[in-house]
Amino acid sequence: MKYKYIIALFLIGIVFWLIGNLIKLMHWPFSVEANILSILFMLLSCIILIVKILKNNNDGSKLNL
Repeated sequence: MKYKYIIALFLIGIVFWLIGNLIKLMHWPFSVEANILSILFMLLSCIILIVKILKNNNDGSKLNL
């Protein structure tokens, strides 16, 4: 997976986080679910990024972002 896809996944999480907070501000239902979904997207992208960085470092190459 390329870095741009990981960043896109993280940005999707940020968008869901913003939507969830706007929904929460207006006291509409499903704000908690939107925030949980955003946390899952951001957590997944961070885990994928860490695995990719560790996998690249085991090859003896420098960190190439």
